[in-house]
Amino acid sequence: MAEAIFPPDEQVIPLYDIARTIPCIVVHELRAPIWDMLMLLRRADIEGLARVHKASKLIAVKIPSTESALVMLDPSITKHSRRYNLDWEGCSDVPYHVGQVRRPDTLTIKYTDITGRKREKEFGGSSHIGQELARNLEHEIDHLDGGDFLDRGRRLVQVVLKHEFKL
Repeated sequence: MAEAIFPPDEQVIPLYDIARTIPCIVVHELRAPIWDMLMLLRRADIEGLARVHKASKLIAVKIPSTESALVMLDPSITKHSRRYNLDWEGCSDVPYHVGQVRRPDTLTIKYTDITGRKREKEFGGSSHIGQELARNLEHEIDHLDGGDFLDRGRRLVQVVLKHEFKL
């Protein structure tokens, strides 16, 4: 399903075959941290990770409904839609809590892919999978900017303890 969301030249990483992707990473000093992030995504029950390594900001996010991930170097949100959606989020940095957070339906993100190619791409849209991916990307970029979902201010609607949470 990753092929349906991304064009063929996009660096979508199959989580079942990480070893084949690692040689594609242009910046050699980022190979080990990206490997670690992808292995953790594959093994843990998490949707994404953010990490700062030396001067590089890195995020790795699972692509919903696939066994693939997207890695971005130095991502920044350049534009977002005026339409928002409300959904529940949790975070391993804020254990035992989930919150309802308003996030834009669509984001435009400027980033460098693992091959060193500069990109600017729109994520989100009308599909649930697209909106979930956009939400997860913004969540991880928030971490790179020093925040978490509790810092979303007026966009944070409700926070509950995880064991009290029921859909």
